[in-house]
Order: sequence, then C-alpha cells, then structure tokens
Amino acid sequence: MTNKKRRLVAIILAAAVLFVMLFSAVFIAEEAGHDCIGENCPVCCQINACRNVLENLSLAVCVFAFIAAVKFTLQKVVSSLRENIQNQTPVNLKVKLSD
Repeated sequence: MTNKKRRLVAIILAAAVLFVMLFSAVFIAEEAGHDCIGENCPVCCQINACRNVLENLSLAVCVFAFIAAVKFTLQKVVSSLRENIQNQTPVNLKVKLSD
C-alpha cells in the first residue's frame, strides 16, 4: 500500500471515529430528558450503548495519542543522537593527527 493510500485510509478512519463520537454525544445530550418507560426502555439502552462507545473510543484515542507522542519523542532523540555522533569525527573536528 502506498503512502497516499495509507494516508487516505487513516483520514477516513479518523473521520469515522470523530463522527461516531460526535453523534453519540449529541444523541446522549438530546435524549437525556426523555420520558423513560422504566426497565427495558429502548432509549435508555441506546444511551447506555452510546456511553460505552464514548468510553471505549476515548480510551483508545488517549492510548493512541500517548503512543504517538512517545514515538515522536524517541524519533527526535534518536535523530539528534545520530547527528551528534556523525558530526564528531576527527575530520569534522579538524583534529591534526601527526606524530
């Protein structure tokens, strides 16, 4: 899969997650004051399902964000270490090695 296709798939998945989270929250807000018929209320069951979706997706988004931050930080650290190691050669430091 090429980078463009991967990027497109990632954007579509991110938009789908955002769509589900947004409309779950909107549904919960709209139906919070509904006339409940008691036990086995279909609206209450749907609100509970939306709440579970929001909890699970928010946890997944937090975990993904943490992993992405750690990966980004490690890449920057490794990249700076490589630059420092590569730049510290006797030729680059202009060390005269005559005996």
